[in-house]
Amino acid sequence: MLVTVLTYSVTTVKDPKDIGLANDGAIAGIEYAKTWYDKWPKGMQDTEGAGNLIQTQFQEGKTAAIIDGPWKAQAFKDAKVNYGVATIPTLPNGKNYAAFGGGKAWIIPSSTKNLEGAQKFVDFLVSTDQQSILRCN
Repeated sequence: MLVTVLTYSVTTVKDPKDIGLANDGAIAGIEYAKTWYDKWPKGMQDTEGAGNLIQTQFQEGKTAAIIDGPWKAQAFKDAKVNYGVATIPTLPNGKNYAAFGGGKAWIIPSSTKNLEGAQKFVDFLVSTDQQSILRCN
């Protein structure tokens, strides 16, 4: 079975001027991520074509696992890729992986008249059931 990892995380940003990167943990995380370039094949280091290389290698069965998101599910389904979902392994420091980037955000403006209702709606959107529906459709 080929495996891809689809992840979603929820982060509440209280101060838009502090996005959580000005700390030792964030710096250590980026330093660790930089070590990946010494291990990756040359094609993955090409910032223009890396996305296509990764997806092509995975869809052709030349790569056993990739890290991606639910937005790829339909493409894999269309390509008849037999894939599954798994948790990213524990990091060398013993902590669980937490995504440091992403392409989707649900934002509740501070001026929202019904903050509680808006939060309940966002909680619904990011619930396990809703994410499962997004991944499977």
